[in-house]
Amino acid sequence: MARLIRTSEVTRDTGLSKWTINRLEADGEFPQRIRVGKYAVAYDSDELDAWKEERKAAREQRREA
Repeated sequence: MARLIRTSEVTRDTGLSKWTINRLEADGEFPQRIRVGKYAVAYDSDELDAWKEERKAAREQRREA
């Protein structure tokens, strides 16, 4: 089962600011947040891992081009 990761951990793990994460999410380029409380959101760890792997694959494709 996937773990829910709060925004502060996501920013540490990705190196992205919460504003950048919000922009990427709005553009459909980052996993969608999950509301876990009235003012709290989290992200699915499996979706974040898949997003990171996609970024790595895109980097490799750019290197090969």
